[in-house]
Amino acid sequence: MTLAYAPFRQSYLVIPILTSVLYCMESCLKTNRQAIQGIGLFSVALFACHHHWLLTPMIDVIHLNPLFSGLLLLLLASVLAVFVAGPFLVVFYTRDWLPRHLRLLWLFPLLWLLAEALRSQIFPWGLLGYSQTESMSLKPLIPYVGSLGVGWVICWLSAYLTCVIIEPAAKYTLASISSLIICVLLVGYLLPYEASLVVKDQAPIEFITIQHNEKQDIYQPKPAYQSMQQQMTLTQQYADPGQLVIWPENALPPAGQSSIALKDLSNDLARLNIDLLSGITWYNDQGITPSVLLLDQSNKYHGVKFKQHLVPFGEVIPLQSLVQPIIDHLGIPMYSMTHQQADYDYFDYHSYQIYPMLCYDIIFPNVIGKLSQADAGVVLSNSNWFGQSIASHQHVQIAQAAAIESGRQLVFANNSGIVAFIDVLGNLTQMNDDFAKPVMTGSIEPVVKQHFFGHYGYAGLALLIGLYNLVGFFVFRLGKLETF
Repeated sequence: MTLAYAPFRQSYLVIPILTSVLYCMESCLKTNRQAIQGIGLFSVALFACHHHWLLTPMIDVIHLNPLFSGLLLLLLASVLAVFVAGPFLVVFYTRDWLPRHLRLLWLFPLLWLLAEALRSQIFPWGLLGYSQTESMSLKPLIPYVGSLGVGWVICWLSAYLTCVIIEPAAKYTLASISSLIICVLLVGYLLPYEASLVVKDQAPIEFITIQHNEKQDIYQPKPAYQSMQQQMTLTQQYADPGQLVIWPENALPPAGQSSIALKDLSNDLARLNIDLLSGITWYNDQGITPSVLLLDQSNKYHGVKFKQHLVPFGEVIPLQSLVQPIIDHLGIPMYSMTHQQADYDYFDYHSYQIYPMLCYDIIFPNVIGKLSQADAGVVLSNSNWFGQSIASHQHVQIAQAAAIESGRQLVFANNSGIVAFIDVLGNLTQMNDDFAKPVMTGSIEPVVKQHFFGHYGYAGLALLIGLYNLVGFFVFRLGKLETF
């Protein structure tokens, strides 16, 4: 299943894999114990493989014992596995009092949708729909039903194939053909969604991303100041006057509004005649928080936008009163940052509104509504914790799905990771994927209209599921089929 996601992008594998699991569950597993062992093993292995890159920061950054790191990864995978194993096991346990077609064609996709919707509020990395960002996939459905909706469609198609393989009889034909017609008409009629997006009749935003590809330690101010100087040296070398220069997350050292370093930086920007959008570790009376700062060439301070989803054990320590003493005993240089709410969500830049997101924020579905209200989005990240693993590739793929759902262009700025420019169709129009190039230039042409999903949310998914259930009801009432 991991091969279906970036960087491998073999999206066609998802449906055959889920079909195989459903077929084995229906044909091979006989007892509850076998189901728990088989499906549980698949679910734990799925998350362990998909999130194996978490071993890199645990071993290389925090310096934990490799064996202990592996056990922590398995623990996380076991917790997340509940969201995958749950739908399978419920479908298996109801085999004695629900017919197969209801368990597979109706109950399984619905339970999967509910499980992913719940997981999207906790740790939505690796949602099923994120695998469908390639041209030959279910990508045309994403602007209308979102990534969660595409996951429902994938589960339904897998369940249908399972039914056909196990019982290749005519009793599924009418219902399946009717449902497929709905899906085909939905995709076929709405496919040219890019035609509804109109570019604003204004000058585009010329930008350049700067990354110096050096490891940083947000807990050590001195290296952070050296990092800022390196970023400024590259900016002087590559940036042109009038450009929006984008620095990655943690590019600026910890600072507050009255910081002397920020005043010096503003003077340098004014001298170079450039604007700067950068990540910064911001401190005030409430605490320290990863943030985004915008400074323009007129030496104007635009305020900060705080990170909304702090990374557990990276930026915030859950159950701190219990966990912090253990961390201190192990000698791990980690403390908990503060979650703060900003007074605004967007930066006004010239005549545009830019929606900034810090790293982890982009993976949560609740950002889509805010992103679709802006003219464009910028993601600031710092991937040096994860080395040259697949984490940065998967992160960019999630940003692709967000761009499709919202109908907004995204600049994905990074340090020691992938830098990319994503258009409203989710295409990677530019990408520095060698983890080394210091700059990427481009222009943002903000669009006027939103995609259907960005405007109406999950109304399209509700309509699709409603039509599917309506067709199934009439097939049962009019077709007089015992099994439907």
